[in-house]
Amino acid sequence: MIFKKIQMKKILQFTVLAVALMVSSLVSAQLASGTIAPDFTITDLDGTEHNLYDYLDEGKTVILDFSATWCGPCWSYHTSGVLEELWDDYGPEGTDELMILMIEGDSETPVDDLYGGGGSVGNWVEGTPYPIADDGDESVSTSYAIGYFPTMYTICPDRVITETGQISADAHHAFFDLNCAAAVEGGDAALTNLNASSAASCGEVELGTTLRNLGTDALTDATITATVGGVVVATEDWSGSLTTYAMEMIDMGTYPTFDDVVVTYEVTTSGEDLVADNNMVEVEALAAVLASSVIRVEVMTDFYAGECSWEILDGNNAVIFSEQYEFGEEDQFGGGGVDANLTHEYEIDLGVNIDCFTFNITDSYGDGMQYPDGATNGAFDDFGYAVYRNNEPFVVASGNGNYETDSTNGFRTDATSDVSNVDASLSFEVYPNPSNGLAQINYSLVEAGRTTLEVMNTLGQKVVSEDFGVQTSGSNIFNLDLSAEKAGVYFVTLTSNNNVITEKVTITK
Repeated sequence: MIFKKIQMKKILQFTVLAVALMVSSLVSAQLASGTIAPDFTITDLDGTEHNLYDYLDEGKTVILDFSATWCGPCWSYHTSGVLEELWDDYGPEGTDELMILMIEGDSETPVDDLYGGGGSVGNWVEGTPYPIADDGDESVSTSYAIGYFPTMYTICPDRVITETGQISADAHHAFFDLNCAAAVEGGDAALTNLNASSAASCGEVELGTTLRNLGTDALTDATITATVGGVVVATEDWSGSLTTYAMEMIDMGTYPTFDDVVVTYEVTTSGEDLVADNNMVEVEALAAVLASSVIRVEVMTDFYAGECSWEILDGNNAVIFSEQYEFGEEDQFGGGGVDANLTHEYEIDLGVNIDCFTFNITDSYGDGMQYPDGATNGAFDDFGYAVYRNNEPFVVASGNGNYETDSTNGFRTDATSDVSNVDASLSFEVYPNPSNGLAQINYSLVEAGRTTLEVMNTLGQKVVSEDFGVQTSGSNIFNLDLSAEKAGVYFVTLTSNNNVITEKVTITK
């Protein structure tokens, strides 16, 4: 994300208030994933014209790298070799399925800076095999509502845009395979999770997927099934007429659950369906964590606290609590001030009703929280937020400062959520789940007793074994470290006084 506090040149002339308003409008206007990409024609540094829709009509996927020559994070990704690897494998000298365009999006940057002059962080042209274009009048950047650098868009042949960000070459490849197949001659009914995402299930999971036609023949009928744990929980018979690349969101109702679930969607059609690999998608819904009726919220702000705001919504999307921090006057970007570089603590009464809640935190500039002062980038882990059960170390929701524009967490209350009843049953929860291998196990004991914890992989091999001895009743925390294990599913078993509970943990790397 852009190192904008030091190097963002074109904002220097504005007041702090103007900066806040301008940046807020830019972030909110950023083109959303799932929308249709605007067409454009741009000329690269070698004088070659590039038209977006021409490439898409050829069945190519297009990556747009909106960067600025003074942007440090842009340079880091540019020199990482990711785009060069993709170009070599899938560009004109590879499979010829991909076009990459780097677009310098700051109109105040001279073209010479692309060659390493002026305020540039390096020579962008040297060694770059794919085209580079200077958007001198910002016409392309404006049509794509670019609010920060770098912005990485991937556009599939169906002209649907996705902000894929600074991901690895393997992640790009996986995205192409799932979302960017060129239409085949004939019939091809397909599903995509383009408009579906992981969500917190709070008593029910909304079921639905996106049906697409990836064939040249019109798609006129389809049957979509939703399966959880091998059991079909919903079926939708669809009829209509989808032309090539057209898509339609299929609403399939809800599935009642308070557990983590993986919903598998599958499509069949009575007509020709030449490609079977795109008939199935999976969407994971994570259970909303159980909170107490009173929660504690901690927000650790950085030097630019005025960019940060947050809110808690109830199940009806009504705001029950919100906070907007103040800008300071220590630099032209609103740094410093009374709210900067502090841990802000709140105690919030959610009431005694059974309900679902959403915690949203937003950065108006789009770079999260990472600046201890106006001169240096800090560590994302030094900033962020956490929501706790009252009077307990149990984490209901949390995240560090690396959330760019916004971050959302869900949690819930039920009949046991009164503070005096939270520990009324033997239970434990793992957070985060999925994780990168490092997770926190929060468990509560009804009564004192010898307590053990074991973790098994899917082969039945024991990878962790802990004997805590005799523990008193109440809440406990164990920091689980599976970072040395392979990605996959593991089973965590807690045993105390002959009571046994097992939870599934997913490790992703």
